[in-house]
Amino acid sequence: MRLKLNYIIIPLFTAFIAYFGGQITSAGMKWYKTINLPSFTPPGFVIGYVWTFIFICATISAIITWNKLKKTTLVSHL
Repeated sequence: MRLKLNYIIIPLFTAFIAYFGGQITSAGMKWYKTINLPSFTPPGFVIGYVWTFIFICATISAIITWNKLKKTTLVSHL
């Protein structure tokens, strides 16, 4: 089976977006640490796992969607 280019490009694009979002988020962490959080707020490491899971699911979804699109459909939407 030949490796399709979208199996490389889509995960790289998702990783770039996740990295960029992380950089923006880290800039606001000083402010976040100063607010009073409710007792049910999960610990910080849980948020990292949740966002990782979300990005993995989004990547898989994008690859599946891209593979199911017919080339004529893709061209007509562009």
